[in-house]
Amino acid sequence: MSRTRWLDWNPPEEVAPERWPTGMRGLLGVIRPYRWLLAATIGSALVNHGSAIAAAVLAAAMVGAAIEGATAAELQPLVFLLIVAVVLRSLGAFLESWLGHDLAFRLLAIVRQWIYWGVERIAPGGLVRKRGGDLTAAAMQDAEKLEVFFAHIVVEAVVVVVVPLVTLTALAWIQPGAALLLLPVLLLMATVPLWLLRLADRQGRIVRDAAGEMQADVLEAAQGLREVIVFGRQDAWLDRLDRMGHQLARSQLRLGARAGAEVAVSNTLAAVGVLAVLIITYQGVRDGTVSARAAPVAVTLAAVTLLSLVRFITVLAQNRGEVFGSADRIFGLINEEPMVADRGSAHVDARPAISFEAVGFRYLPDGPPALEEVTFRADAGATIALVGPSGAGKSTCASLLMRFWDPDEGVIRLGAHDLRDLGIEHLRSAIGFVPQDPFLFHASIADNIRLRDPGSSDEEVRRAARLARADGFIERLPEGYATMVGERGARLSGGERQRLAIARALLGDPPVLVLDEPTSMLDAFSEQELRAAMESAREGRTVVVIAHRLATIRSADLIVVLDQGRVVEHGTHATLAAADGLYARLIRSQSEGLLAGT
Repeated sequence: MSRTRWLDWNPPEEVAPERWPTGMRGLLGVIRPYRWLLAATIGSALVNHGSAIAAAVLAAAMVGAAIEGATAAELQPLVFLLIVAVVLRSLGAFLESWLGHDLAFRLLAIVRQWIYWGVERIAPGGLVRKRGGDLTAAAMQDAEKLEVFFAHIVVEAVVVVVVPLVTLTALAWIQPGAALLLLPVLLLMATVPLWLLRLADRQGRIVRDAAGEMQADVLEAAQGLREVIVFGRQDAWLDRLDRMGHQLARSQLRLGARAGAEVAVSNTLAAVGVLAVLIITYQGVRDGTVSARAAPVAVTLAAVTLLSLVRFITVLAQNRGEVFGSADRIFGLINEEPMVADRGSAHVDARPAISFEAVGFRYLPDGPPALEEVTFRADAGATIALVGPSGAGKSTCASLLMRFWDPDEGVIRLGAHDLRDLGIEHLRSAIGFVPQDPFLFHASIADNIRLRDPGSSDEEVRRAARLARADGFIERLPEGYATMVGERGARLSGGERQRLAIARALLGDPPVLVLDEPTSMLDAFSEQELRAAMESAREGRTVVVIAHRLATIRSADLIVVLDQGRVVEHGTHATLAAADGLYARLIRSQSEGLLAGT
């Protein structure tokens, strides 16, 4: 089997078209592509445990034989068999550990791939309902917790069925009374994990939820550390994290107490079982119904049978709740419904128009409308500007055009097609999008620009940077396009980050360009350069600009004025400025603000 086969394994949508099963069925379903590796692991485990039992029984038989006065020559075959059993035990233990963890780590790689697939499928709309720490916990801690299930619980579950059956059968052949006495003890021990099953599941989920909340708070505190320090809230945040830590510790202590109680009960039952077999065996030896040679073997078989169950119950008690709690979080993410359905297959026209037809949208089903009856059209190759006060719905229009969400009412068309008839990947590849707060990765400038098209040549990257008027400051950097930008672009100014985002959007010459407040972080000089870049970028493209600054929107072919989610005006700059409506008031307030600042 190829070492990298998991990299090519299909995500769950191609295995379970409806929903991926949860709980035990879901976990066992993950193993399916590696069932032969699982079988090899189980086989190695059986060799390991079988040879361990054989070694214990042979040693007990040697003790019994020595008690009956066996000679060294008579003990030699038993010694040879004991050596073989020890060697097999060592080989089986090595293979069980190696194959079991090989299986577990391969499956963890698949699970992490699925987690990313689940996040990508619901993003970005579905991520509004989640915290970054929760997703980090799912990708790291929850996935790691499943290693216990894949590497230990599954294999131990098979062993704990086979070993007691075999040893109990052997004990019944040697001493039927002891086997009959041991049977109810085994059955009672097997039910121990079921006694507090619901409590274990509930405690496991509480611990996982508390750990996720704790991780989310720590991540948020680290990301907002500057604001925490500036406003003097260090002590308050430390108190909050301290409370979260104590809450998590209390949950873990309760889980540990319950697990400890289960282990204590199983150990007590095992001790009672071994003691009972010792007593009945002693009586058999005294009465002459059991030979001295068979007595140690009988007691050893009983102890091995009970201890194998104890070990499994210990692993299960300590991990079951957390394992299944983690699995529920992961499968819940995988099964979460995406905000938009990708069922379209149509392609974007070469020079598409954009039209909103009576579009309505709410972010929450019972929340206020973000857009109501919004209707406008941008002809192919035209530039349309969306303006209005904060909260008017401008960025919502851009998000709907990118299909981060679908409208609740009305239709958005790109060219001749309803957006829902277009494949999402094709739609987004046809739109160059620059958000208000662009994200830059801790990578080189060239790689950040290439995010849109990793196969782009160096010349194509430089051309996009020139169009965005970014090549000047890039060339002045010590390492040019190979310069690492730092986490979230920390080594660049706000205007430089914005221009890199614009270069990224222009890479590949998309037919549609959406600029959401492209000049929000630019100084006057940079803004002037960007306007020149926008003029060259507009040619042959349909452009949507969301902006407040007059200089950015003056040359638009159509200006749409939004207020409280509705279109209140539309027209050119000249006609709207003369109409003395909301647009004219926005212009006056901006002019007064500029004058006040001089």
